Amino acid sequence: MALPGCTVLPGIIDLHGDGFERHLAPRRGLVSDLGRGLAALDAELAASGITTAVLAQFWSWEGGMRSPDFAKKLAVALEEARPHLLTDMVIQLRLETHLTDQFGEVAAFVERHGIGYVVYNDHLPHEALKKGRNPPRLTGQALKSGRSPEAHLALIRELAARDAEVPGALAELSRRSCGAAARLEIRQPVPAAARRRRKPDGGRRPRRGASAANHGRTGRARAADRLRRPWCVLPPRCAPSRAA
Repeated sequence: MALPGCTVLPGIIDLHGDGFERHLAPRRGLVSDLGRGLAALDAELAASGITTAVLAQFWSWEGGMRSPDFAKKLAVALEEARPHLLTDMVIQLRLETHLTDQFGEVAAFVERHGIGYVVYNDHLPHEALKKGRNPPRLTGQALKSGRSPEAHLALIRELAARDAEVPGALAELSRRSCGAAARLEIRQPVPAAARRRRKPDGGRRPRRGASAANHGRTGRARAADRLRRPWCVLPPRCAPSRAA
């Protein structure tokens, strides 16, 4: 292929993107046509040299664009848009650990839509609840989720009461997700019993200074490897043979 006057560069892999939300909802609370939003996102990614983008989509009790219903809509919209996209967009499902009653539905969702990257999150305000205080930003979160502040607080307390069942439920979900070749990562701290091992760089915030420079030199290799090779963070009782 002759490309006179052109500079050929490797495509960039964006391993974790939240910015796509502004394309899907140009104004706060306004979610109209997901297909158009994905097309706009695709154009921006391509213009920036990004050829593979991982869209961090929540499956959360927080509501709004972080709700399970929105995750389902996004997965369908992405499948419909994918034949027309210039870039490769994949979903990273960020699952709230205390939604244990929905884990069966989550496993089916991951398998049905070929979700290759699942992250365990815990955004519950445990410290505030332990101190008997109302969580910060309670009213704003409640409005975003379509609940009253009282109903939202009741839900948060109900979910926090599931602490004891979370490790076992995560172990079972991990077995099923590993069977579907999904990568698993722990983003926020979860009960220690729920972890068997953790990737050295999995779920950590960006470093600063010399550490950041060193991280950047090896980050591209790790990124490419993550997208090629499934790996799992295994809670207790998961089969050791699935570990990376």
